[in-house]
Amino acid sequence: MNGGSGSPLRMEMVDGTPAAGPLAVSHEFTLHHEQDQTYLQSAVGSDEMDRWIFSSIAVGTGFAGGGGAKSFTLPLPGTLSTGT
Repeated sequence: MNGGSGSPLRMEMVDGTPAAGPLAVSHEFTLHHEQDQTYLQSAVGSDEMDRWIFSSIAVGTGFAGGGGAKSFTLPLPGTLSTGT
């Protein structure tokens, strides 16, 4: 069928049932969370650089002046196992 039926024309229905195969055992994604609470005027860089940061920051060992590893606990309701 080409173009379905009705007015206006509707798309033809397609069966979206997954084909046979194993269930996915992992899922990778990236989460970005940002709040612009403090303006870091002294940051070095071009005028177009984003200088807004959280009101408190956690710096890592790659920054001059120290810092250390910081662990965060994130609740993941509905997960089936642990992640890395």
